[in-house]
Amino acid sequence: MLPVAPHSDLDVRNAYFTFDDCDPIIRISMPMLKNSASDDELGFILGHEYGHLVSDVIAYRSI
Repeated sequence: MLPVAPHSDLDVRNAYFTFDDCDPIIRISMPMLKNSASDDELGFILGHEYGHLVSDVIAYRSI
């Protein structure tokens, strides 16, 4: 399971895929969490960010 953590210092709606040391993680801002219309919207956002991990793995393995 890919960890998800709030980014409490970010004051705009944003989510992003990054690495914490060498471990992949999705960070999501508090405004994004608070202002999302539904759980489905959050699921879509997290799925989008998870897609960045999947596409990076596919690109890396194809080299």
